Amino acid sequence: MSSRAADADELESSLKGLNNKVQGVDIGASGDTDRAKPNDCDTTKHPDREAAAACDPCAPDDEALSKGEVSLQQKIFQTRLVHCSSAVEVQRKDPKLPLYSIKTFEELNLRLYLLRGVYASGFDLPSKIQKTGLLTLLADPPKNMIAQSQSGASKTAEFILASLSRVYGEEHYPQVLILSPSYELAIHTGEVAKKMAQYCTRITVCCAVRGVTFSHREQIWDQEILGTPGKIIDSAFKFKLYDLSRIKVFVLDEADIMIVQQGLHVTNRHASTSGCRRPAR
Repeated sequence: MSSRAADADELESSLKGLNNKVQGVDIGASGDTDRAKPNDCDTTKHPDREAAAACDPCAPDDEALSKGEVSLQQKIFQTRLVHCSSAVEVQRKDPKLPLYSIKTFEELNLRLYLLRGVYASGFDLPSKIQKTGLLTLLADPPKNMIAQSQSGASKTAEFILASLSRVYGEEHYPQVLILSPSYELAIHTGEVAKKMAQYCTRITVCCAVRGVTFSHREQIWDQEILGTPGKIIDSAFKFKLYDLSRIKVFVLDEADIMIVQQGLHVTNRHASTSGCRRPAR
């Protein structure tokens, strides 16, 4: 017991000495460390030396840290760094915290045909934005979300997967509406949706784009509609081919372009204020 007590006292003494030395280290702008020096040289503390020798910056430092002290210092710093990293990791694993994210698509508890569609689309693991975004999009009760990321981050697959998960295949009426700013983007989004829904034959996709014609005699029974603003306006308001009040999921793709581009902000206002319900027959 006396040996352990002596070891503890020696360790405590070493830590106190190390703390005093660390407090005396000054880190400059260049990243070099220098020991703190008094502003003026006090020659009274060195009566047997000349002032020039006492204030020589090149004089050897008799209080340099030993190898053991340096090792102990690194161990303390490393321990604190590892502790902080572990705390963040724990928060990311707690579903109740905002930092929580998934690592695989299986964690989303998707329907089997959707999971097969995800893998058939070439996705093995979720991308960075999918890891956190899908949790919000698939939340129950549903939540609104605004997502922003660089091109190629698989945002399209993210909102397609989320929209398909909200669709009831037994109900044959439009439940999802996706608005894209251009013909090319709408076609691409339609291809992604059809490929991801290929294992559920009851879910169909309608592309309202240039070249597709509508008439008053038709009615759209597809669960998912996507297209450009002009065609969506015609199908919903001019021909009244479906009831927008029954839409469960609305996606505004490339929202910044849709709002800034000339004329689209007027279209958005028109869609939010005009009646679009198909009259009963």
